[in-house]
Amino acid sequence: MRYRTARAGALVAPVGQALPTELLVGTTVDAQLCFYPGAVPLRALVAVRGELGPPTAPRADSIGAALRGYAEALAGDPWLDRWPMLLAAVVPTTSALVEEDGTALGLDPRVGGSWPLIAAAGGRPCRVMCEYGPAGARPLAAWVEGRLVRL
Repeated sequence: MRYRTARAGALVAPVGQALPTELLVGTTVDAQLCFYPGAVPLRALVAVRGELGPPTAPRADSIGAALRGYAEALAGDPWLDRWPMLLAAVVPTTSALVEEDGTALGLDPRVGGSWPLIAAAGGRPCRVMCEYGPAGARPLAAWVEGRLVRL
């Protein structure tokens, strides 16, 4: 199976050990994962890791499908404060990620408009990896014209 790191800083190191630096946002790796128990399996340890691959644009969802996934996860764990979303073909604006049909996902106001993402996309649709929570979406990375942009 292929797994992808969700965001920078998502890795946690045991006390007295350094964080691993080889798994950056977008890295592709063949691995076996051991998930921590919970209603929603979001955290895991890498049990067996294979070769690292270059960042590639993964399969993404529409905003509607991503929100349905969030609703299902929230039903299983009402205390869930963040949910990873990988959105296909959204145009970033100062306040939202917008699909061609006008469907929009609001940005967390603390993001400050996500100017680096807006500049990278240049008004074109792109894939965006974000965390979603009660305040809105927080963009973490984007795939713009085949290249990974870390935010």
